[in-house]
Amino acid sequence: MAKWHGKICFSTQNVEIDPENRPGVYGDKQVVKEYYGDMLKRRRRSEESTDSINDNIRLDNTLSILADSFMTENYTNIVYVTIFGKPWKVVEATIEYPHIELKLGGLYNGKTS
Repeated sequence: MAKWHGKICFSTQNVEIDPENRPGVYGDKQVVKEYYGDMLKRRRRSEESTDSINDNIRLDNTLSILADSFMTENYTNIVYVTIFGKPWKVVEATIEYPHIELKLGGLYNGKTS
């Protein structure tokens, strides 16, 4: 079991972005926090694609993170996790109290904070 340290991005949709300066403007708001945890499963596979020259890389890793109150309340809003500085999609979150296990998928290509 390897140790992990990285960032987790939480995204909430349809919230007021800047209520003091721009009231009534709604959109997505991302909150990035640093966490420590254990990497339970480490697997990597290539997905062949006819649309591109190179294969897509997919991680089938599972992270186990000791959840604080913020993560417990917002685990359904997790968008991506960083590993070695790259953002990876979270495809599944499972509560194993007091830990939350996150299963990762492919590279995250959306907006990062």
